[in-house]
Amino acid sequence: MPLKLDELDVKILKALYEDGRKSYREIAKIIGVSAPTVEARLKRIMNAGLIAKIAPIFNIEKLDKAINMLVLLKVEESKLVNVALELAKLPEVKSVFIITGESNLLIRIAASSQNKIQKLIYEKIALMNGVVITSTQLVIKNFKDEQGVVIEPEVGIRLTCDYCGKLIEGEPLILKLQDGERFLCCKTCLSAYKEKYGTRLKF
Repeated sequence: MPLKLDELDVKILKALYEDGRKSYREIAKIIGVSAPTVEARLKRIMNAGLIAKIAPIFNIEKLDKAINMLVLLKVEESKLVNVALELAKLPEVKSVFIITGESNLLIRIAASSQNKIQKLIYEKIALMNGVVITSTQLVIKNFKDEQGVVIEPEVGIRLTCDYCGKLIEGEPLILKLQDGERFLCCKTCLSAYKEKYGTRLKF
């Protein structure tokens, strides 16, 4: 069962999204709550896995060598997921999307020169088993590039078990610790988690 975001969660996330450098105290001042409340909410959201990492967003317009290219691929259906996972491992590949239509995979590549991108496409990607390159488009100018997520009240976070890693289908069992919460799918995983981490757990 997804963990539902409420209005306070959304306000905190939007403040953090505007500037990831903001401290708990700064966010608290903006939205009118205490810093410990912000810290507790963010820890819960991070433990739920919604925030993968906090990293800088670069303005590629400021770089004199920054080439982005969109590439459409047609991949055999049986190989689609494996190809997507392999592409995601390449450092030059910044986005990988399975899409509908005749071309079923869209990727975005970034490199310091067009030659490097072409080399990657034709010496690595085109040689992958079951892959056909259908088109390539060079990005001329970037006017907007935001992550495609909608953060609003009642949006749910799909939880995975902190012990077995499976998607939690029903009501999660929540283990409350000093450094945040852990989400478990069943009593067996809860007991196994406690046994595995034992004395390292601080309640």
